[in-house]
Amino acid sequence: MHNQNTDIEQAVINFVIWFSGDDNLKITSDMFIVQDLGIDGIDARRFLTVFSKRFNVDISRFPDSEYFHEAINRPRFSLWRIITQGRVYAVHDLKDLQVSDLIRAAEQKILLPA
Repeated sequence: MHNQNTDIEQAVINFVIWFSGDDNLKITSDMFIVQDLGIDGIDARRFLTVFSKRFNVDISRFPDSEYFHEAINRPRFSLWRIITQGRVYAVHDLKDLQVSDLIRAAEQKILLPA
């Protein structure tokens, strides 16, 4: 018997892999969207929009400016990510968003601030 939560978790992980464009990427639920995956700025907003449509998640009350930098549009696999070994270092403090938060949002159909 399939566990629906396990199916949702795997679907979210598959979505993150798809969005990253790297089929070899190993995603775990404790990974951070900005710090570990380098999804930030415009890419992060696009990521959340596509995520919300794919999983039918309401993101209208999620304050993305508290979690992502403004107007950063680095290519996901840029020289910056190679130099920083895939990590994006914050210029100012941001709240953390993890893959586990996305899994919970897909289960609850709403993404709320932590």
